[in-house]
Amino acid sequence: MKLLTPYKKQFFPIKENKNILKEFIVNDISQLKKYLEMSDEDNGIDLLNHAPYILDTYVDNIKDIIDSFGDDSNELNDFLDDMEWTDVIPILKKYRNNSEVKNLLKKIGGANPFILDIEPKDIPSWYFLIRASIVKNQWLIHFTDSATLIEKRGFDNLVSDLSRLGLTRYSQIDMSQRSKNGYGFSYLLSDYIKYGKSKGESLEPWKYGKEAVIFRASGLRCYHRTDEEYQVIFKGDTAKDLILIRYDDKTKQYFIKSKKTNEIIIKNASLEKLVDWIIKNYDQYRGHI
Repeated sequence: MKLLTPYKKQFFPIKENKNILKEFIVNDISQLKKYLEMSDEDNGIDLLNHAPYILDTYVDNIKDIIDSFGDDSNELNDFLDDMEWTDVIPILKKYRNNSEVKNLLKKIGGANPFILDIEPKDIPSWYFLIRASIVKNQWLIHFTDSATLIEKRGFDNLVSDLSRLGLTRYSQIDMSQRSKNGYGFSYLLSDYIKYGKSKGESLEPWKYGKEAVIFRASGLRCYHRTDEEYQVIFKGDTAKDLILIRYDDKTKQYFIKSKKTNEIIIKNASLEKLVDWIIKNYDQYRGHI
């Protein structure tokens, strides 16, 4: 690892501040955790809101429900003639305390969405993201193909819809609709080596970009079913202490520039060694990185 000599003379150790500000958990992260941990019944309602067409699979169940309603069945019977499935869903919500309706909603919410032939873009986040736990003010790492853009704009190309976090490639937004208030994905530093590396025949060492940003934030650590890895979801506008790790294609090295002088402070061919250096030396170099 090469550390340029002039910088050794310019920096002085800074005593560690033991009174680190305890960041409170933003309400949005708590709400996301609640959303991901809803009951099967609530999941059923949420899934119907996203993909009402799956009720075609449950026509017989709904007919049985109508029969069980007796004198109250006229309202539901209307759907058999001219009503759309989107008109039926509010009625199912209205009668959700009915045992038959409740069982149907639980059945829908507990089913595998892929078996129901739901379009991937319509599958809510709670199916993909499980085992959620809140992490407080931790160092996180986010991979990107352009750390420079994040330096200029911050985290801004984020998904704001809680239900669309499972497959974010189906939620891409154009430049005019970028959101800094949305959610992004990262890893805990204890997870990124295990889950962030490319596998198979990929030419790139890291799955989600050749450059990275290290920062502190609170978030929600979740296991992603289809990605088969633990990820941390964070609010883009709460990220602080951003440190940009760029990559030089010619030298095949990662490097960090001084925010004050724009000179390279340190470089290394190993991202892991550079990350370790950042965490060990952050207090001393915090004015530059």
